[in-house]
Amino acid sequence: MLYEWNEGEERYTVYVSWSTHENKQLAQKVDYEGEEFDEQAWAKQWSYLLPTKNSENQKLDTLEWAWGENESSPNKVPLDEVANDNISSFLASVDDTRFSASVDGGGLDGTASVGVDHPTNLGDGSLDFIPIWARSNIWEPLGLTVFLQFMILGCLMGTLLGGSQGLARSIFGQIVPKTRSTEFFGFFGFFNKVAAFMGPTLYFFMAVVYDSRVGIFSISMLLLIGAGLLYMVDIEAGRADARAEDERLGKKLLDSQGPDSLVE
Repeated sequence: MLYEWNEGEERYTVYVSWSTHENKQLAQKVDYEGEEFDEQAWAKQWSYLLPTKNSENQKLDTLEWAWGENESSPNKVPLDEVANDNISSFLASVDDTRFSASVDGGGLDGTASVGVDHPTNLGDGSLDFIPIWARSNIWEPLGLTVFLQFMILGCLMGTLLGGSQGLARSIFGQIVPKTRSTEFFGFFGFFNKVAAFMGPTLYFFMAVVYDSRVGIFSISMLLLIGAGLLYMVDIEAGRADARAEDERLGKKLLDSQGPDSLVE
């Protein structure tokens, strides 16, 4: 949520960021278990400060976000006769949610709150110190948004992992005997299938036991181990061994056919 100060009308307006409309809807349920946070009770308590509307599902007495028509035309709700203390109290309540809220302008300018379950909230995970350091020392000084961060990551991953597929087959083809290429590439394909199973399984296990960052880290460890093993491969020695094996098998084939095959 974003609270903007309207200088001419001397009041705040509030709206929900359109960029989150696909995955940040209020939970559409009324039954909550145990210590599960009751989003509907929270939304109803602060409905006079939120851009909400009654759910289209008539069977449920719930609220949902009133997004507006599109990103350029959000539903801005004017907050008439609302004291700054009320907004401050609301921002404090956001700490228990999966949402975030900030204030632009007015007496509360710069005030913000990020919920404990918000995707950008860091500090509780085993490896959260890594993104915390990156955010403080790289992303914020460079002014790179999350979108640009993922674009950079995608380009790097596409460049490195895409080329590694072709490189692996190229190197492998150079160090296996031509006379036994079918056999060796059969093993190559088999271990590709094993890797396709082990990777997601490892990620699933680590993400369930710890969190998604640990899951990604475990996959990166496999990549680093593979890079280390590849560094130790002596390609020239492999080529020599492959040629020697081809010569050995060729000589064995000639010996098995006997001298008559040479005359023919």
